[in-house]
Amino acid sequence: MRPDPTEQIVQAASIRWPSLAVEPSAFHAHVTRLGIEEAALANHGSDLVLAFACSCGLPEAHRHLRNELLREAAIVRGRLSLDDDALSEVVQIALAKLLSGSAPRITTYSASGPLGAWLRAIVLRVAFDQMRKRPFAEEPLPLETVAGQALALDVAGDGATQLPRLRAALDASLRNLTAEDRALLKLHYLDGVNLDRLALLTQVHRSTIVRRLAMMRKQIVAEVASRMGIQFGTHPSELRSLWRTFGAEVQVTFSRLLSG
Repeated sequence: MRPDPTEQIVQAASIRWPSLAVEPSAFHAHVTRLGIEEAALANHGSDLVLAFACSCGLPEAHRHLRNELLREAAIVRGRLSLDDDALSEVVQIALAKLLSGSAPRITTYSASGPLGAWLRAIVLRVAFDQMRKRPFAEEPLPLETVAGQALALDVAGDGATQLPRLRAALDASLRNLTAEDRALLKLHYLDGVNLDRLALLTQVHRSTIVRRLAMMRKQIVAEVASRMGIQFGTHPSELRSLWRTFGAEVQVTFSRLLSG
């Protein structure tokens, strides 16, 4: 029978994370509860010890975790244009998300990858959330903006009966986009993240973002016009009036679909 490796892992972790006092039997129970495979334990066992110690409320473990968050935040701060205050705020929020509540999120770390990479993803998510609360919109955000210049004609249509059809056509056209493209639309048109900031977030050139947004606008408008015309006999030129008349109501549909 092979010896249980958890005691050796706890000892190794105490060297990497000084002053951690973790009971091997309790750590073993944690490993068993999460169903962690031996390979993951062998590769990231020390990381798992720190996560477990944090879930036990050990102050020294919390200090180590904060240092790790600071390290990961420093790696991504250039991509996100975070100043010192913003960086500190992101780390504090991330730390609270990891350690607070009756079931702290840190307890879900399962050693499937390095703890640093797992923490970095959390830091990025928190940073994105904070950026969305401080919009830097470059252009109006109503749904009419998405239509752009493709529907410039202004011919009155039977808006009251066409609104549900417009919503259905918009629903279908947005669902044809990739999840990545829907996320990009949401960030720009709903959350107000400007083009420069989008380029930083996605790590592509600003001109590429401009082209992607332009292509998506054209695709959405073309598909909505086609679906309205084919399915309901509505001339595409009527869509401009529908968007202008019901923009606020359809914006709700737009927001729901992109946020879902």
